[in-house]
This record gives sequence, C-alpha cells and structure tokens, in this order.
Amino acid sequence: MKRVVLYAVLFLLAAVLLVPLYWTLIGSFLSQEEFDFHFSAVSRGAAWFTLRPSLEQYAHLLYPEDWMDVGFLRSYSVSLLSASAMTALHLLIVPVLGFYLAKQSNRFTRFLFFFVVLTMLAPLQITMTPTLILAKQLRIDHSWWAILLPSAVMPFGIFLTRQFIRSLPDEILDAARLDTDSVLSVLYRLVIPFSAPALCALLMLSFLECYGMIEQPLILLDPTTSIMPLSVEMNSIYRLFPSVIFAASVLFVFPCLLLYLCVRKPMIKTMRALTL
Repeated sequence: MKRVVLYAVLFLLAAVLLVPLYWTLIGSFLSQEEFDFHFSAVSRGAAWFTLRPSLEQYAHLLYPEDWMDVGFLRSYSVSLLSASAMTALHLLIVPVLGFYLAKQSNRFTRFLFFFVVLTMLAPLQITMTPTLILAKQLRIDHSWWAILLPSAVMPFGIFLTRQFIRSLPDEILDAARLDTDSVLSVLYRLVIPFSAPALCALLMLSFLECYGMIEQPLILLDPTTSIMPLSVEMNSIYRLFPSVIFAASVLFVFPCLLLYLCVRKPMIKTMRALTL
C-alpha cells in the first residue's frame, strides 16, 4: 500500500512538472487564428490540443519577414556559442582543480576547498559588482570576455569532480606514476577516463548554467553594440510578437533536452556514486 501511495505522489509531482511543457509544445503548433482564439483579450484558457497543427510559428522564427524579424537566429546562435565556449573552459580547467583538491591533502588545499564551497554558496548578486569593477579596470566591459573569464572556474563543478575523484584508490595512482613522471599524463590517461560520468554531469550542469544566464549579459554587455543571448531576448520576443513565444520556448529548450538525453545515464551514475 505504501508503494502505491508513493507512486501516486510521484505521478502527481511529475504531472505538475510536465503539464507546462506539454502546454508549451501544443501551443507551438497553434495557427495564428487558434492563438488569437485562446489568448485574446477575452482569455479562454490554455490550449490543451489542436485540431489543425501548424508550423506557422516556427516559420516566422526561422524564416522571418522584414516586419517581424526579432533577431531570433542571431540570439540563438550567440546563446549556443557562448554556452559551448564556457562549457569547454569548464571541462578544461575544473577537472584539474578537482584532481588537485582531491589528492593533495594539506592546509592550503583544505583552505582552498573551503573557499570554493563558500563561493558556491554565495549568491550571484554578491559577485556581480566586483566583477563589473574588475571588467572596467581590465577594459573588457561591454564584451563577452567580461562574462567568459569570470565564468572560467565553476565552484560547484570543482566540488563535484573533487568528490568523485576522491573515490579513485591511491594505489592505482601510485601504479600509474611508476609508468610516467608527468602529472598531466596521469591526469588525462587515468583520472579523466575514470571521471567520465562526473564530467558528463559537469557538461550538463555547466551548459544549463551558461545557456540560461540573464543577469551577466544585462549588466556586463552593451545591448547597442553586442548581440544579447536568447535568454535575455525572450522577453522582447514575447512583448513584440507574442504569437511566436511558444515556438521560441520549444526551440530554446531543445538543445538542453537533447544534451540531457545524451548524458542521462552517466549523470545518474555520478549522482549514485556521490551518495555512497
């Protein structure tokens, strides 16, 4: 009986989370007439199904006419490229720091790990003002470098990889050091393959964090000279052309969903390992 109740509660929670996604997906296939019918001034509620599925919204976004060009493809490309660049930086830097903190035990590494955890717990708003001041002093404000450089180190990613690499036996590392004196060789031949599940989780979490950032572009970029990412421009799309917001939302979520499907199993393996 307890199992039945548990599954019923989980089903209800899943329904609460999935209903908005279903509503968005169905809404993206509404024609202009159906959209006006459901979302006019006299609201008739959500569209739970459509009798005439249409790709009109996607056509307006991907092949826009001059009168409704909201720059969707430009912002979409900027979001994908910036998130990919920051994720690549995280995958290059974070595993090295995680390996160092996991296998070097001294006062300095303990203090450094405490500082990493403290930074991870600090709200983003606390670090935005120092980041802006530093960017102005380095003369990189109003450029993507002001976002890329401070984001090169991901505190939660360091914590994640450090906890996972700690499960690697020291005996295996000692045996690997007998074959080579290069720490980088041990890192990339042994530690990185061993940490592949954790790196897949890092890939997913890093991409999500960078892909959906809003505060950093609004504060550190100049909208008159820089193309803003789609996470910022979604509000403008809804304000100017609300009839395409559902399709824009589906396309915005699609890369995250595709990436999750690719790294789902390694992520689950990582989460299980961290709980042991």
